[in-house]
Amino acid sequence: GRDDTGKNRLCDVGAPPCRLGEDYQAARKDPMALYNPDDVNNVDRHARDDCNVAVEAELGRHKLASYFVKRDETSYDGGEGSCGTYTNLVDAANACRADKDCFGIQKKGDDLCLKIALGSAHEDAGTTTYIKIKDRKGDDFAPGITAVSSVMQLQKCLKHVQQQ
Repeated sequence: GRDDTGKNRLCDVGAPPCRLGEDYQAARKDPMALYNPDDVNNVDRHARDDCNVAVEAELGRHKLASYFVKRDETSYDGGEGSCGTYTNLVDAANACRADKDCFGIQKKGDDLCLKIALGSAHEDAGTTTYIKIKDRKGDDFAPGITAVSSVMQLQKCLKHVQQQ
């Protein structure tokens, strides 16, 4: 007959309910028997070598998401600060957060430019603008918040007009 309790079926060949195989039970008694230090230490890339790099990079991505508002397909009139200095968005964001005169980052293709002013917004395919809303201490950056809220108000008005 059919074994509905799973007492006789091995988990190696089926899903629970089932019983654990002898190999698993033996490994469970002595998990270090499975550990081979040569397998861990003889690798090209090891977590012990890049843990601090990975943590810092992830922290940078979180700060980018928390300190900036992303506006896809949008460019802004206004002054540009340094362009071509930064090879990645996280480095540009860190520089902008530290610079009290930086309003955001404009990215077109691989080009990254810091913005030292935000004028009128324009649709611009392939351009993404990151507007700074927090400074490096985490305090509100009023010019950025004003720019974001005015664009949101404009979008709301346009949507209302289009519905009528």
